Amino acid sequence: MARAVCPHAHGHTLAQWHGAGAAEAAQAIEAALAARKEWASWPFEDRAAVFLRAAELLAAERDEFNAATMLNQSKTAHQSEIDAVCEAVDFLRFNVRFAERLNEEQPLSDSAAWNRVEYRPLEGFVFAVSPFNFTAIAANLPAAPALMGNTVVWKCASSSVYSNYKVARLFERAGLPPGVINFIAGDA
Repeated sequence: MARAVCPHAHGHTLAQWHGAGAAEAAQAIEAALAARKEWASWPFEDRAAVFLRAAELLAAERDEFNAATMLNQSKTAHQSEIDAVCEAVDFLRFNVRFAERLNEEQPLSDSAAWNRVEYRPLEGFVFAVSPFNFTAIAANLPAAPALMGNTVVWKCASSSVYSNYKVARLFERAGLPPGVINFIAGDA
């Protein structure tokens, strides 16, 4: 069992967590593969709605996420507001808009040929490894590929488990189905 501690006060335990080993990593991969076809079949608008809902929840619950980032990454209130809330909300909202634009842009067609691009998720899953120092990047790395219909195994830095776990739970509360983003924590 590992402890999530404040970098500025190592004696202050924020949480205790179990590190994922090979068995847990295999379970996360299996869950991602099992959820892949169903999640990919969701219309883009429905997938986007989950992440827009997550952005709204995050903006509404900013104090909790700021506090988690302040404690878990030793950020000031100002730094945390910029990183954990503002930037993460922007990533979630901008990703939806950028994906909409990507889907809208189509190759030129003429009277002889109709050209069309359809984006589809990757075969398999995406493995996202997030850094210790930015909650917003940790939220964005698994969310961006999931928005596009991919399933994800998300391995966060062991020193940021506390704040990153809160983001994983936020995605669940926003309506992300089980197996789409699989949060695991453990040694590098």
